[in-house]
Amino acid sequence: MSLPPCTVDPARVRALLQTVGLGEVREQGTARRIGGLPVCPVQTDQGRFLVAVGIPGRDQPLRIAGRLGATLAARGLPATAPVAGDGVYPLDDAPALITTAPPGGPVSLPEPTHCAQLGETLGRLHATEGGGESGSWDRSRRLREQAEPVADRLGSEGAARLREELRFQALYRFNDLPRGTVHGHPTRPAVHFDGERLAGITGLWHSGTDTLLRDLAAAVHDWCTGEDGRLDRERARALLAGYRSIRPCRPIEQGAWPVLLRTAALQAWIAALRAREAGEADRHQRLLAHYAAAPHALQDLWR
Repeated sequence: MSLPPCTVDPARVRALLQTVGLGEVREQGTARRIGGLPVCPVQTDQGRFLVAVGIPGRDQPLRIAGRLGATLAARGLPATAPVAGDGVYPLDDAPALITTAPPGGPVSLPEPTHCAQLGETLGRLHATEGGGESGSWDRSRRLREQAEPVADRLGSEGAARLREELRFQALYRFNDLPRGTVHGHPTRPAVHFDGERLAGITGLWHSGTDTLLRDLAAAVHDWCTGEDGRLDRERARALLAGYRSIRPCRPIEQGAWPVLLRTAALQAWIAALRAREAGEADRHQRLLAHYAAAPHALQDLWR
């Protein structure tokens, strides 16, 4: 299924906000993609809001995101809360989630202090009981299904590497790892910083119940890697330390860590291939090779 274009018609947004009773639009920012969906920041005479436009006929992920955001905000986490109920309204033929907008914005080049705060917040999210609604899913099967159409775009060597990594991932299930509420896509665009302070988390439409360490690995892969295709150990240690200050991890999780970092890199590689972002695809492929070549160094991050 194709994703919606990363554009939002200003006239449609103005009409929606007026219908919902959120006032006259004073300023509307450029839509940016968060977790696969276009999200538009809007300033009205009543406040600042985010409007996320979903896929026609698929309002459930947005409803889950709205309810989880409300739950997290009520428990003191910096999550974007829906304006009312689950915050989902019709926008022509597509669902739209309207939430409050946190101050600040995403950081493009995070420092260790940013990573530490993200780790702490992710730990608090993972400690939330009863937050995930969408149940569990077979991520390995989903990755295989997503990889099949894009494998032919790679050369023979790249396609062989992709298939070998899919084979490797299929060897692991990790059913004995701790599970709970996850963000599902804790990447930089989904997190707002107001100066040096983490001010808000959005993009919860991939949330659900899953292996907690998988969510943590996705965060480290996005926040702690550079354009050179290598892991920044200082940032990674800061993120893990922040996380473990809230939710201490079990020894079995440290053992699984190298494999789940490879999972995060594989998922990002496939996503970049599907989006036809060649440069990003190459970067994630290099990171995947880096992780595969140094599993013991990855476990050392926990010490």
